[in-house]
Amino acid sequence: RASELLDAAQAATDRGALLTRQLLAFSTGQTLIREPVDINTLLQQWLPDLQRTCPAHVVLEASLAPGLPQVSTDAMQLQTALANLVANAAEATLEGGRILIGTALEHRLDPDADTALQRGYVTLSVCDEGHGMAAEIAERATEPFFTTKDIGKGSGLGLSQVFGFTTQSGGFVDVSTTPGVGTTVSLLLPAIEDPAHDR
Repeated sequence: RASELLDAAQAATDRGALLTRQLLAFSTGQTLIREPVDINTLLQQWLPDLQRTCPAHVVLEASLAPGLPQVSTDAMQLQTALANLVANAAEATLEGGRILIGTALEHRLDPDADTALQRGYVTLSVCDEGHGMAAEIAERATEPFFTTKDIGKGSGLGLSQVFGFTTQSGGFVDVSTTPGVGTTVSLLLPAIEDPAHDR
């Protein structure tokens, strides 16, 4: 019983810390402290803590593509963004299931650029087997303070923080969701191809 109470207290503390970071990022428009980072290395460090934040019936797995280039971003805010995505995925997987964190290298067009040239992006994806979202919900999911959760269970800041952080890092976000099947949210961050240029 004592162990259960301690686990609940730790989970509440983790949620409080995450909400505080979200509020700070949202209210102050925090400037990113960008530096070259290896996403796979960071993920291996963060996975144990992320697993502890998931309910016992949710299995967290990782599939990391080897040999990825570095990206220029803020590691602390990347961790917060990933924690937001995992928390949302765990909430959606109420009946139990798997959350898969994956990385990959993709060559894509920059949706905001005027050029037709592709560039390399390191993709960080969080995929769940949860209830998914209807199209009208998915369209509003990144609005600040929009949430479908009960009062006291969601701040509505999670996905807006994720989108804001990714955009500040020069990247973009893909959301793929199907009701009754699950949701995949992918952060595409520009790969450092020329260190002198991307610094």
